[in-house]
Parts: sequence; structure tokens; C-alpha cells
Amino acid sequence: MNSRRRRGAVARGRHGEFRSRHVYDRGCGSPTEEAKELFATLHRYQGVLGVIATLSDGAVITSTMPGHDDTNRYARMAAGLCSESRSIMGAGHKGQPSYFTVKDGNHEIVITPGVVYTVIVVKQQQEPPEEAFQ
Repeated sequence: MNSRRRRGAVARGRHGEFRSRHVYDRGCGSPTEEAKELFATLHRYQGVLGVIATLSDGAVITSTMPGHDDTNRYARMAAGLCSESRSIMGAGHKGQPSYFTVKDGNHEIVITPGVVYTVIVVKQQQEPPEEAFQ
């Protein structure tokens, strides 16, 4: 029976929920492996200091940041920004921003909020060329 299912079809899960078969058709065995692949891909970009995955309330799931204090600080900041954006957008607005970019003196923080998970990427801010100031 499985051989007759179309690729990408919706299959019935064990407890009555429906799940997409795309996750399993791409070669990734589980969502955990897919998340590890995403972290590795993001970490290869130049200047990336760390990647953090949190729940929507700010609880850290996993992180590649070197220190726990920095990880928790970025997670709390992201949870606050996401919460604030939802309240500003109001209940009538169906969507939410796809990402935020926050820049400070040395770092650029890219926050990608989701319904359940939030991904935070901390990058070293690029220095502008010297001739830009002349």
C-alpha cells in the first residue's frame, strides 16, 4: 500500500494527526537531523558566531553559542521582541514578521520567529570599507 502513495502525500499519523511525508522523502530521518543540518549550514557563513533555537516563550532548545549567559540573554531578547511584534500587529493581522535584524556595536542578531520555534543567528557585524568615511 505504501508503494502506491504519491510522493509528498499527507499520511495519517499514529494518533490521528496528519503529517507530511516530505520530511521523510528528503533523506532526513527526523526533524532533529533536519535541525542539525540547518545549524551546520548557518554556521558555515562568514562571521556567524552562533545559532540558537528556542521555543516561542524563550526557552532554549539548543545552541552553538559558547556561553550560557549570552545564549539566555539573546533568547530572552528574542522572546520579548516577538511578543511585542505580535501585540503591535494585533489580533486582526494574520501574519507576523518573517525576521528581525538587530544591530549593536559589534554584533548583528537575526531573529526568525515561528509559531512554535524561533531561530536566532548571531553574526559579527561587517566593518564598512575605509573609503566609505572619506
